Amino acid sequence: MTDKRPEDDLDALMRTLSDENPEFGTLLVETGKELAPLASAEDGSPTLTSLRMSAGYTQTELAKVIGQKQSNVSLMESGQRLNIQRDTMKRMCTALGCDMSTLDAALDATEAMLQKRLAKQEANSPDTPLKRCA
Repeated sequence: MTDKRPEDDLDALMRTLSDENPEFGTLLVETGKELAPLASAEDGSPTLTSLRMSAGYTQTELAKVIGQKQSNVSLMESGQRLNIQRDTMKRMCTALGCDMSTLDAALDATEAMLQKRLAKQEANSPDTPLKRCA
């Protein structure tokens, strides 16, 4: 028995709609490419997510092309998986149409965004001791 994930349902729906209406499929890919800059780092540098979107892939599609699970792509895009094998990175570069230095920079930007989010969460943590009023 396999666990069904929400992204499986969404990908299946998008494939079905794209198959039924190829114009919709084309529009879907083009819209993803147009939205890719919104997934960039604050300074405008690309992230793994923005590279993937610019290439017109969903996480599931990219995962299939590079021989990984969708969940691994998700972890990479969130900055939580940093120990990516060199062969996987080469396949990613081929699929995303970028060189290794661009991919390295995108992974660095992705990790930096994660670290910034974690620092912000820690600063806003309710575990911070309260000061007593005099």
